[in-house]
Amino acid sequence: LFAAQAEARKASAKRQLEVNRQQLEQAEQIIKKIGPCRERSLALTKLDEALLWANAAIAETGVADYEQ
Repeated sequence: LFAAQAEARKASAKRQLEVNRQQLEQAEQIIKKIGPCRERSLALTKLDEALLWANAAIAETGVADYEQ
């Protein structure tokens, strides 16, 4: 039973990681329409950072429906 629950949590986390990546890729495409400048570069860097921290949080706490 415990192994099945662990696998379900793992699958849920994997799905959420993919959703996060896809959504941030969409945001990246929008930002890439902006002409090259420091602010654009910072925005792209922050998207990468957001994905990194979101993935770290998922690895640490798992996935649930926490709307805050």
